[in-house]
Parts: sequence; structure tokens; C-alpha cells
Amino acid sequence: MSALWSIEFLNHNAQRSYPLAEHATRQDATGSITIPNSFFVELLLSVAVGPDTLPDKFFVKTIGILGGGYTIEIGYDAGSGSYPTVATGAIGSAGFTEHSRFPLIGLDDFDDSTGKITIGLLRDIEDLPAGIYSFTPQGGALDPDCIRPMIKGVSSISIISGGTVSQKHRGPIELRAGANSRFTVSRTDGEPVQIRWDVVPGEGFTTQCECVETIPPCIRTINNLTGDVDDNFTIIGDGCLPITQITNGIQLKDDCCQPCCGAPELEEVLRVLRGIQDGAATTAALASRIDSVLNAFALVALSSNLSGTCPS
Repeated sequence: MSALWSIEFLNHNAQRSYPLAEHATRQDATGSITIPNSFFVELLLSVAVGPDTLPDKFFVKTIGILGGGYTIEIGYDAGSGSYPTVATGAIGSAGFTEHSRFPLIGLDDFDDSTGKITIGLLRDIEDLPAGIYSFTPQGGALDPDCIRPMIKGVSSISIISGGTVSQKHRGPIELRAGANSRFTVSRTDGEPVQIRWDVVPGEGFTTQCECVETIPPCIRTINNLTGDVDDNFTIIGDGCLPITQITNGIQLKDDCCQPCCGAPELEEVLRVLRGIQDGAATTAALASRIDSVLNAFALVALSSNLSGTCPS
């Protein structure tokens, strides 16, 4: 009897807007097509609703008329022109039979939503031109009866490690204690099951760290000053001391430094340098004269040895 009632219900829906709302125009945003009543004859979407989620804000966001079938997106009118997609479904035309059901799969913030859509006939929508058609909340409004609220709960768990977020895990999940940790489960009649996680250093819980490389020592203080709570140092420049980032470091440049000596001081330095230069020239001339005298003395001594007489 229930199967007969279901068929009568679906046949009745093929003659009216449902599962679209009665006030829905069923026209896309450009007015190019109108959704045939015979296409959608039933739609159910289970949604984990919050206090701000309203069942009358769901609507058919897009319909894709393709060569091998059809696609549908369910959107939500979040206000301020924001229409996130909450579920999507694909309808194959190959082997299609009247009143075939297809799954709806939740997306993004509604990824724990599940649903189904029942297609009555394809003959009317097959006459429409192919394309992807978008609908406004007024054009594709769904009857609130199609949205079935679910009690909000934990539907999945994701692991964040080192800045990387894992995929969402669903179904039975085990929590296992690793190094230096322990889980304790306690049950008390009339109270929820409690899971306690303790960090416990000690024998049987400590695992040695196997380091594959030696980590060089880090900078802990600068002029006996420590960093902030995260051990970071902040170096701030100014107009005269700009700080520039370079490869593996920073560069500090002094743009305002003035010479410590003026013109009078430089003149005195030059005077002293000239005196030193003159003294060096005098010393060089004297050395040359001494060298000449020594050469002359050497010649006289040589000639005396050759003649056997002493110079007068």
C-alpha cells in the first residue's frame, strides 16, 4: 500500500511545482528556460542546521543540461548576495527509468549533508537547449518540507600537523596514545563517558628522538638581551639606518654618517704628510750620496791593491 501511495505522490508532484515552492517562478536568471514540473518530483536533503540556518532559504542554484545527462546544484541564500553551494547531484540519462533516484552530496560547510532527488520524466527537459542555467533564490526556491534538519554533532575529524590539514575522516575512529601520553576512559552511571588525555613523562613512555641531522645552535641573546615570548628578535631601522633583507640575512646601511674631520683638520694631515714626503726625499738623496762615496772608496781601494802603493 505504501509503494502505491508513493507512486501516487510522485505522479501528483509531476503536475505541480513540488519539490519547488509554489511561489518559485521556475525560470532561470535569464528567462531562457522553465523547469518542467515533470522533471523533479521529489527532493530530500538532510542538513545539520545551526540557529541561523533557515529551511526556506534553500534553492535550485544551477541545472546543467548536457549530452549524457543532467547536473543539479542546491544553493543557500545566506543574505547579502551570498549563495554558497551546499549540495550537488548528477543524473544520468542512459538506462533511465521513470521515478529513478539519484544521490545529493554535500559540499564545503555542508559536506556532512546527504540527500536524494527523484526524477519523474525526461521527455520535457530533453526539449530544452543544452547549457548550464543559473537560478535566483526566487526562481529555484525549494519547498521547506524538502529540508530535513539534523542534530548538529561531530561528523568528521581532521588532523592538523605542521600546518598541513588532512582529509576529513568519518566512521569509527580510534585514539591511540603515543610517546609520553596516556588515555584513560572512565564510565559513571548516569553521566557521559569521559576520555582523559594525560601527558606523562616516565619509564615506558619516553621515546628517544632519532635526529637525522645536527641542528646548529640558535641565537638566544643579543648583548645579553633575550627575545620575546616566542624567542623572536625585532630589529627596527630608521631614516638614517635602513634595514634591507638579503639572501640568508639582513643588511644595515648608514645613510646619515658625517665625516669626523673638517677642512682644517684635513689640511693639517696633508701638511704632516708633505713633511714626511719631503723627509723621505731627503733621506733618499742622502742614501744616494752615501752610495756614491762607497763606490768611489771601493775603486780607490781596488786600485791600491793593484799598484801595491797606498794612495797619498
